[in-house]
Amino acid sequence: MPPVILPPLDVAVHPRRRALPVPCLLLLLASLWSAPRLQAQVRLDLKMSRHTYIMYEPVIATINITNLAGKDLVFEDLDGKQWFNVEVSTLEGNLLPPHDPDYKLHPLTVPAGQTLSRRIDIGPLFPIREQEMHRVRANVYLAEANRFFSSNTATFDLTDGKLIWQQTVGVPGGAELREVSLLTHRLPDKLLLYARVRDERAGMIYTTQSLGRLVLAGLEPQALLDRENNLHVLQEALPGAYLYTEIGLDGSRVMQKAYVKSNSRRLFLAKEADGSVAVHGGEVQVAAAKMVGGDGGPAPQSKLSDRPMGLPKPVQDNNVR
Repeated sequence: MPPVILPPLDVAVHPRRRALPVPCLLLLLASLWSAPRLQAQVRLDLKMSRHTYIMYEPVIATINITNLAGKDLVFEDLDGKQWFNVEVSTLEGNLLPPHDPDYKLHPLTVPAGQTLSRRIDIGPLFPIREQEMHRVRANVYLAEANRFFSSNTATFDLTDGKLIWQQTVGVPGGAELREVSLLTHRLPDKLLLYARVRDERAGMIYTTQSLGRLVLAGLEPQALLDRENNLHVLQEALPGAYLYTEIGLDGSRVMQKAYVKSNSRRLFLAKEADGSVAVHGGEVQVAAAKMVGGDGGPAPQSKLSDRPMGLPKPVQDNNVR
């Protein structure tokens, strides 16, 4: 069999191929040179406060916007393009539609060489109701460059906690009912205690918030309702140290205090003669942050302008369980 001789790589093989004119070649090289510089103008980093959350609790993401352009940059909505958005999808790649796609944001100026951070609660912005893994990514639009910049993609898992206490109570002065409950959620390095307030008939979640750490081998958390049916919880957060929390029927955290044993006596909650609830057997301590457990505390209360969308409260869910 004779050898196969390949034709020379010249215009005879590709009769329509011609060398680029010098001006076009210069323009192409210029565009290739400017592309990485344009890409480097803005760096966007996204980090989740942790990787596992329980249903309806705040899902907190921190977005860092770094200006590398060498001059101040102004991010603002223009020609129907929103300067900030977040994408949430399932592992299969199905994008979740935001509850409010037509949100408005004030312009944001990032000084040259500076990084601005924003913390947002993703949970109320999207219909995240499935107990599964999700992906999240942030994007910003720079009008003067007419382009979007994207962050890294982070993942978070949505599960449900373990129910340890529950009670249905009436709202004083009305016919409404509230279901108040305590749940635990185990993380790799700690156990967290949660309180949830919801109206099952109306499908309204008023809060699902962490009350802080819980000692694994400690006593069961104590829960009492006062005369207004507010929830009072006493939990052992560190050996010999306790957190006392009051939660209102509207989901608000009325207060939280730290206690230690006064001597060898056991701390406990008791209902007083006037219907109030008090802690017995301990002394109040000032610092409670260590016992709360870092991100185990409530959602950050930032300004509305710091948030990509309005955060509706309470959360409405027709499939509430």
